[in-house]
Amino acid sequence: MKYYIDLQNNKKSGDGSILSKIAEFQNQLKIHERGNFNILKKSPLTSACNREVTYYDRHSRKEKRTIMFGSNNYLGIVVNEDAIKVANEATQQYGIGSGGAPLLSGTTLLQNKLEAAIARIKGFDDAIVFSSGFAANLGVLVGLL
Repeated sequence: MKYYIDLQNNKKSGDGSILSKIAEFQNQLKIHERGNFNILKKSPLTSACNREVTYYDRHSRKEKRTIMFGSNNYLGIVVNEDAIKVANEATQQYGIGSGGAPLLSGTTLLQNKLEAAIARIKGFDDAIVFSSGFAANLGVLVGLL
């Protein structure tokens, strides 16, 4: 049994259609899943993202603890008690999301204050807060191009 998905098999299909390529890929995923080899399946966390985390191991079907090397929580802010308290207070006032794009209805007073503080600290006229590194890269590239 192979322990990896052979993407070379998906370059050509029997009838030349994209649907055949998709079907072949799905078949390979099913084979891997039956053997518990599917590396593309996630192992979800069952704890807060901290230096050590608990996750669901799909092979043993049990929770396990491990050291977290894959997060952006290097300052520990995700589990900081003060940050959690302030986040809970903000959630009570603003809800769990803006419900809209920043340009239309998706900007809160908290976001404006944060952007102003960042701009002041960095010595700029203004700043923009993005929801992720990917969104920041996309926003910068679109702005430059």
